[in-house]
Amino acid sequence: DTVLGQSHRDWLLSVCDGPALPVTFSPVYESIEAHAVARPDYPAVRYRERTLTYKDLNEQANQLSHALVDAGIRTGDHVAVCIHPSEQIAVSLLAIHKAGGVYVPINPAFPELRINDILDDTAPTLIITDTDVTDLIDFGQRQTFNLTKNRPIVDASSVVNPERNVTADDVAYIYYTSGTTGRPKGVVSTHANMAHMINVSRKVYSILPDDVIPAVASFTFSISMFELMSPLSVGGTLLVLDRDHVLSPDAMVRTLQEVTVFHIGPSLLKVIVRQILDSVDDLSVYDHVRHASAGGDTIPPELLKQLQSIFGNAEVFVIYGCSEVA
Repeated sequence: DTVLGQSHRDWLLSVCDGPALPVTFSPVYESIEAHAVARPDYPAVRYRERTLTYKDLNEQANQLSHALVDAGIRTGDHVAVCIHPSEQIAVSLLAIHKAGGVYVPINPAFPELRINDILDDTAPTLIITDTDVTDLIDFGQRQTFNLTKNRPIVDASSVVNPERNVTADDVAYIYYTSGTTGRPKGVVSTHANMAHMINVSRKVYSILPDDVIPAVASFTFSISMFELMSPLSVGGTLLVLDRDHVLSPDAMVRTLQEVTVFHIGPSLLKVIVRQILDSVDDLSVYDHVRHASAGGDTIPPELLKQLQSIFGNAEVFVIYGCSEVA
């Protein structure tokens, strides 16, 4: 009330259509730990033919987290993640947060100059990577943690939840802008920012435990945090896709028949929508989709109308600024 004034506070609550979020804070990974107890055998992450249950996901994240701590990671340390899409994206993100570290995603497909600029700027204590990346990228003298070569170390680590006291003001992640207006800039978000964004998204978009949500955006885009953590925070299923799969209209036409909630950037969405209209005769295959959204760039009204016609049971949203909103 002191900061906003009562009238502004009333307006904010009316927009949220409900009571204010509780003042108490808990990091998002704690909800996943709770799901690992409450529904251990429910699918948490799917990638290709592999599935991690909530028990699997939490235990693997715990093992990697303990291994990171043993490797010297302390609260506030930057940990870069430079791996190709797989279930290990979710495992690595959770492990870093459980260790108290800061998640810094780097796309292995970036030009070497950009990768080095981000590494120079963030000065990570450790880079989580894998053999298929290190065969292509030279990280120089920087300390790396190869998920394949260090698998015996991870597998020998404890599956017990680490005892780390992450606070609301601790930094959770750093995403870099695209650099279209100059040199890319790192945007820093705290665990409070992250928890607030995920909790509000869960409420506003009515994300449920039986939802299946695909990770469509590149993991270096800030919207990917919404895609990764929204399903996991409620006990739903995260569907991780290869970039070749995401960029294939035919593949995405089929994938959207498996999911219930999705967010896709307008450029890609235009192509997918056109492919659906050209190749799918019975649009009832999309009746189970409850939420469809786009954002990140200008969205033509015609595209929103097409979404409404194809996904007849879905609420259609335009989502912008997950970093600024958080």
